[in-house]
Amino acid sequence: MEFVFALWLLYGLQCAVHLPARSVLFRMGPGGFVASAGPGWRLTNPLPSSSNPVGERLPWVESETGFRSPGVASRWSAWTPPAAEADWDPGVAPEVTRTGTLVRVDGRPFARGASEASARAIESLIASAGGSENEVWLAGTAEQLARDTDVASFSERSDSLARATRGLRWVLNVYALGLLVLLPIAVAAVGSERALSLAFPAVLFWHLVCLLALARSDRAVRPGALGERVQLLFEAFVYPPQLLRAYHRVEAEALGRVHPAVLAALLLAGDARQAALRSEILAARGADGVLAPLELRALEQLTRELGEPIEGLLAGPTRQDPWAVGFCPSCHTEYRAPAETCADCSQPLERYPE
Repeated sequence: MEFVFALWLLYGLQCAVHLPARSVLFRMGPGGFVASAGPGWRLTNPLPSSSNPVGERLPWVESETGFRSPGVASRWSAWTPPAAEADWDPGVAPEVTRTGTLVRVDGRPFARGASEASARAIESLIASAGGSENEVWLAGTAEQLARDTDVASFSERSDSLARATRGLRWVLNVYALGLLVLLPIAVAAVGSERALSLAFPAVLFWHLVCLLALARSDRAVRPGALGERVQLLFEAFVYPPQLLRAYHRVEAEALGRVHPAVLAALLLAGDARQAALRSEILAARGADGVLAPLELRALEQLTRELGEPIEGLLAGPTRQDPWAVGFCPSCHTEYRAPAETCADCSQPLERYPE
């Protein structure tokens, strides 16, 4: 049974995602999607065909010397801690290089994308801003934010992803059922040696079927990336737990960069949806520097398209508890005792009028 436990453990590690402070994971749960904000490690839905998109804000924050990278979300299989947080001045032309999902500025690790598509967007934006006038840089950043908050574009990419990966998701679910459920049952029934000898031909056959489905789906999502596809297929071939999570690599490439507010608007419902949108708006309003107004403007445009103006979203709740003295402006949790910040969202509390 040691083999079975090792297989489950390795697969569990593949389900882990590291989230920095400016990324949000949307995980499919029994009652629908649940949002989990960084920083820290989070577990995604273990079903191979489940959707676990990650929303990313701009991959840098302002510092005294220019912009500093807090990092961006990445999968366990690709994540390595950065050597140091790099600073970058958009007024000086930098040397920008990318290796897979890692973007370097002047040779130092600057940001790691949740996918290679996300890393390419980061690389392009930094390279186009290097040495340019500040107005040009701000215009480019505003265009990037407009793309990140475009609901129609994201929906179109999601529909294309669903069509391209229909077969892949089906064969991966079957493979996971056989490898993680039926094989352990057979090991317990007839012993590990006999079970493995009998199951090996079927496992090898389905492993190759999954690789073919992965190659087909990845070619549909990014038709020109032959070298990256070969690397993905090789990693999946030699390491079955990574093959079982291959759909999520394809999903990240197909969806590209997307703002958490877009995912909240499309994947959450009711109070959870409004609370997530409020949280993004309040974060943009509370930020300092030249980028915060650009993000707020993009979020205002997004909420208008959704039919939920910012003024209505940020309106205070109707007091439910007669003894409550304050409330969280993000999740609308009421507080009886005076407090500075919300225990759940870390937002400064507001007080009810006396």
